[in-house]
Amino acid sequence: MSEFPALRGLKLNMSRSDVMKIYPLASARKPKDEIGVITMSIIKDQIVDDELKRNLKGIAVELMDDNVKVISVMYDDSVKWVALPKFVESLSGSLNIPVKYWETKADGLYASANCSDFTLVAMLLGDESSLLVQVRGYYEITKQRKKDIEERKNKSFKP
Repeated sequence: MSEFPALRGLKLNMSRSDVMKIYPLASARKPKDEIGVITMSIIKDQIVDDELKRNLKGIAVELMDDNVKVISVMYDDSVKWVALPKFVESLSGSLNIPVKYWETKADGLYASANCSDFTLVAMLLGDESSLLVQVRGYYEITKQRKKDIEERKNKSFKP
């Protein structure tokens, strides 16, 4: 699998302006940081479209250089999952990601699926369920940018 389908209207690499068209009341948690990352929050009460807010508690969207790199969806407790495999099975069917791509980790606390261009992480803690999807390699890019900034600061230091 190389392209992730839209999740609550959001797609990886979509622009911040496109996010705002779908969720005009989304707000930034804090200003863009020095590596170009900003996190936006979307809470259920801010969503007008009933289909987009169904079973939803909230969404966090992380953007780098004003493009979506991480989508994290927290679901409400209106749907109860007996166990993580049932949640993963439902996600697999809805997102068209074969169950064979998923690997359960941390003694069943979460499951992840690595596809060619993105990674999924499904979590089930009590009645709380969530799904995170991110551009593959995103955190390595952020770590490298932070390292580059620190190196520039070190080189430009004047005692």
